[in-house]
Amino acid sequence: MSIVTEPPPPPGSVTPNPVYADVPDVPVGGHPRRDVRDGPLPLLVFFALLVYLGLSVGWWVVAAVVGIVLMIFLHELGHYTTAKRGGMKVTEFFLGFGPRLWSFTRGETTYGVKAIPLGAYVRIIGMSNLEEVEPEDEARTYRQASYPRRMLVAVAGSTMHFIQAFILLMVVYVGIGIPTDSWTIREVSADSAAAAAGLQMGDTLVQIGDQPVGKFKDLSAILALASGTDTTIVYSRNGQQISSNAVIAERFDADVEPAITGLVSGDRLVSVDGAAVSNYAQFSSIVTIGNSYRVEVLRADKLCGVQATVNELPPAGTITRGFLGVSPRFAKARQNPAVGATRSVGDFGRVASGAVSGIARFVRPNNVGSFVSDTVKAGTGGTDDAECRSLSADENRVMSIYGFGKVASDAGKDGVGNFLELFALFNIFIGIFNLLPTLPFDGGHVVVATYERIRSRRGKRYFADMAKALPIVYAVAGIMVFLGVLALFRDIIDPLSLGG
Repeated sequence: MSIVTEPPPPPGSVTPNPVYADVPDVPVGGHPRRDVRDGPLPLLVFFALLVYLGLSVGWWVVAAVVGIVLMIFLHELGHYTTAKRGGMKVTEFFLGFGPRLWSFTRGETTYGVKAIPLGAYVRIIGMSNLEEVEPEDEARTYRQASYPRRMLVAVAGSTMHFIQAFILLMVVYVGIGIPTDSWTIREVSADSAAAAAGLQMGDTLVQIGDQPVGKFKDLSAILALASGTDTTIVYSRNGQQISSNAVIAERFDADVEPAITGLVSGDRLVSVDGAAVSNYAQFSSIVTIGNSYRVEVLRADKLCGVQATVNELPPAGTITRGFLGVSPRFAKARQNPAVGATRSVGDFGRVASGAVSGIARFVRPNNVGSFVSDTVKAGTGGTDDAECRSLSADENRVMSIYGFGKVASDAGKDGVGNFLELFALFNIFIGIFNLLPTLPFDGGHVVVATYERIRSRRGKRYFADMAKALPIVYAVAGIMVFLGVLALFRDIIDPLSLGG
């Protein structure tokens, strides 16, 4: 997710607030008008646009937008609540950035909504020693607060993400249920053995060849035995058993690279340099180790042309598996609260660990470079079809808010549980990401507060010289904007897909 930020104002004209996302344009020492409300027309237009979006594109898109806005709002609510309870002065709490749509003032704080709902901010006075405040307000600045209170404000946003994630996971596990071993067919891939056999959504697989079909996870082993053969497929529909024959196709598995670079897990062969092929045996008989070929494959049900280099030709069956062409819809069973809580905590730990390792992996120069070059290739056409990319080939890819919204809306079409679970996982990632130990992230404020605490001696408070940190802030903000723009660009021209 990329966060759009406004550039800091010149010193002395605007009070900077690096807490999150957006910086309001408020003169130093200025106070918003009290008890003044903007007209409701801009806000009504905004809601009308949401309704239009739902009618034209789909309501799951609107649900994704609302979910993202709510997630950001709760993040800022964490900062706002802890700052107010800590005695700090909060002058603004806005959702969105850009032109102001609607606002009102209550007490010393102005609340409102801006036009672009992709960020938010809470303005707490005195966030650093660079900010000028009225003398009578100095005691209520963030910088004068105690170390525990500053720490609480700094981590409150991420804490709200973690709370959201736990609640969403509990709703999924206790209220909706988790998948069981019982399953039916959710979707049938075009031009697949399942389609040729006449399988439809809602059917239940009974037998493939002479092997009974039980759990979905056992299907790969059954298909491996039937790969490339004309096989009898037995399935049940509306209580009646139907038998049909089809040739079980092949597709590459995760071990295809580095043996054959350019191909990814899930690819199904169509042709090599214009010559039709349908399986790995035919492919092996045409190609030569050390050469490159123009290979057409079916990737996520799309016909793609890729440049593939054959580095080695492993034995048949070692880099391919049988492909039937069905995706499952599992029956779900609700869990009791104790089991749901235990499972939620376990999932939280696994996702948090994955988020940390994923961020660490991405920030390596070679991975950042790969993301930039892949984005340029996608934008210019490159050697591969841009629309043929999939999640399996995008482990190091940055996703924008737009990209996440699309993936979330796709997940919603597969069920409310999938939608909520995806938002739970996203909240965990964003919570971890915001704790990166550098400004302008929340983790940077944790580092500054801790550094000041360590340097303080004998009751004398030490204040870090934030002017020295400005180059880091500008550099990090510049990198984030650059990657955010690239991520948005790529998500538009080369959208991610949950399928594969």
